[in-house]
Amino acid sequence: MIQKVFLGCLLLLLPVVSTAQATVVQKPVVCDEKEKIIAAFTGDQIRERPIWAGVGTEGNNTHTFVVFVNERSGTWTVVEFVKNWGCIVGVGDKFTTNISELISKL
Repeated sequence: MIQKVFLGCLLLLLPVVSTAQATVVQKPVVCDEKEKIIAAFTGDQIRERPIWAGVGTEGNNTHTFVVFVNERSGTWTVVEFVKNWGCIVGVGDKFTTNISELISKL
């Protein structure tokens, strides 16, 4: 049932998405060996823990995205892992699970 509702929402957005002009944005990212990235964010200084992960593929590469969060301090980090590398693609300090409030402020 949820899948049907989600698919319906995507179909409603299709005309909007197909007419919108995409913009490519390039920004610097920090990458390091997978073990070093994980140790840095889960270690004693930052103390974030992984709360979500998703896997995607691009060509022959599998990409794993992981969201690390420190619920006490509110910090969060999104890391993309490809093979033995991790790249930090986003960081912040106002983690929340109140998604609707956050979206309403966009």
